[in-house]
Amino acid sequence: MSSSYIHTAAMSLDEYMKFIYIPFEDIESVLNNFADENLLTQGTSFKVYKRQLLQSGT
Repeated sequence: MSSSYIHTAAMSLDEYMKFIYIPFEDIESVLNNFADENLLTQGTSFKVYKRQLLQSGT
């Protein structure tokens, strides 16, 4: 386990939601504006994309 590991079980729900928050602009950027090249699958009311966000800070 790395030294940057954060024990999320000890967090309140509010703290956890702030911890996992990813700004929409970051998601849009890493998905290249939701380009089809990143699309894994889609259904009648959803699309699933695959990319990797790297964690910074902490």
